[in-house]
This record gives sequence, C-alpha cells and structure tokens, in this order.
Amino acid sequence: FIGSFLRFYHLDFNSLWHNEAFTLFTANNSLSGIWDIVTNNLAELAGITPTGEFSPPFFYYIEHFMLVFGQSEFILRFIPALLGTLTIPVFYYIGKEFADEDVGIVMAALISFSPFHVYYSQEARGYTTMLFLLSVAFFFFLVSLRTNRMYSWMAFGFFCGLTLWTHYYAFIPIALLLTYALFWGISRTREGLTQPFRFILSFITFLIIVLPLIPVAINLFIKRTGVPSLSTKGPEVAYRIFNALSGNHRSMIVFFCILFIIGIFFLWRTDKTKTILITGLLVIPI
Repeated sequence: FIGSFLRFYHLDFNSLWHNEAFTLFTANNSLSGIWDIVTNNLAELAGITPTGEFSPPFFYYIEHFMLVFGQSEFILRFIPALLGTLTIPVFYYIGKEFADEDVGIVMAALISFSPFHVYYSQEARGYTTMLFLLSVAFFFFLVSLRTNRMYSWMAFGFFCGLTLWTHYYAFIPIALLLTYALFWGISRTREGLTQPFRFILSFITFLIIVLPLIPVAINLFIKRTGVPSLSTKGPEVAYRIFNALSGNHRSMIVFFCILFIIGIFFLWRTDKTKTILITGLLVIPI
C-alpha cells in the first residue's frame, strides 16, 4: 500500500516532458503505424534523429489501448505506476524463492522505497514495464532451477521474450540467464537428472516470441553504433548508475556496496552457484 501510494501520488502533477510526449505521439498511431515508427520506417521521423526510435513496440501498444480512456498525464503514466507497484510483490516472491521469506520482505521493502524506482514509475516510458516483466521472468527462472518443470521453463522464456519486446537492452540480463540455464542443464545432464533438457523449452519459447524483432534489432544496432556517441563512457557510467540508484547520495553507494560484499560472502558459504548467478547479473551488465 505504501509503495502504491508513493507511485500514484501526484502522478499527473508534472506536465509531459520530451520523451513522454514522444510516447503520446507514438501511441496515437495505429498498431501498424507504431511498428513503422519503432522500425524507423516513418518518414516524419527522418529529421528528428539519425536512428529514430530505439525501443521495441510493446509498451507503445499498451499505451495505444490506454488512450481510449483519454490523453492526460495520469492516463499515460498509469501503466508504469501500476506495473511499478506490482513489481513489489514480485520482488518478494523472488527473494522468497531465492532464499527465504525474510529476504523477500527485505527486497520488497527496498524496491518500495527506492527513489529511483518511484521516479520511473511516474514516467510514461517503458522502464518499469521492462523491470516488471524481467522480474517475473527471473522468478520463473528460479522456480525452474528448483523444480525443472516444463511450464516454468516455458513461462521463463515467454516473459523473457516480452521483456525484449519492451526494451532491447534487456537482452544483456536475458542472455546471462539463458547462458546460466544452458550450463545448468549441461551439469544436471552429467548428474543423471531426469528429463534434463526441459530447459531448452525456454530457449525455444523465447526465440519464437522475439523472432520478428531480431532483424529489426540488428538493423537498429548497426545504425546506432554508426553514429558518433555523445554519451558518457567507461567507469563514469558505472559511477552514474550507482549514484542514480542511491538517489545521488554517495554515502548510500558505499553503504550498499559494503552490504553487497558482506551478503556475497555469506551466500558463497551456503550456495556457490547462486553467488555466481547474482554476482554475474550485477557486475557484467554494469
């Protein structure tokens, strides 16, 4: 309830800024028109940027149907706020599945009061949608590692696919999870696990869902990398990530890094495979 209040409070207080206005512009098109925009096939966008839009269409499709209820700031930001709120219980179940209920409660509390997450839950962009879908995928991933059930592997692949339809950069954590699943399956095969190849269902489900996006993504990455970058590079990127996550409080960066190191130390003593998983998911993308 507190997390929901923080995300919906004054949801329409600020007017739309540039990127949110672009969300409104894109969502106002037909479904095929939205596809033309995100694949850089719309002539009107040629003068805006060398690469046009760089996000997949799923979030815009959702917003397209939301416009039935109006075009106010509240309507445009409703889905990000709602999915931002729903991420809280998903984090709880991730923590409970990963370790125990106490860890789930701590995770839910951290995401509830995260200034970073509250901020993006009140923006008409697809970031909280991506995090919600990726979190659900990660939950089914953990369930699959424990149970090796067919439906959980397929659900993991399905939500990974939807995540990539929301943001292309989600490919980084998705690729790490799929790689981990591959090595998990190989190791369990050597141990004589019954039906060890069920994890392949996640790969198949994922590929089926993202197949239309693959040529589009490759084309956009070629265009994007062919344009001189004006953004920050190198270690400064990692610093800015931690600074933003901490609400621009450097002391919080140090505090959480210390907690992370302590947590990894104790986790290594109890479960080395989960330690490798979590460390990789945090360190490699950054």
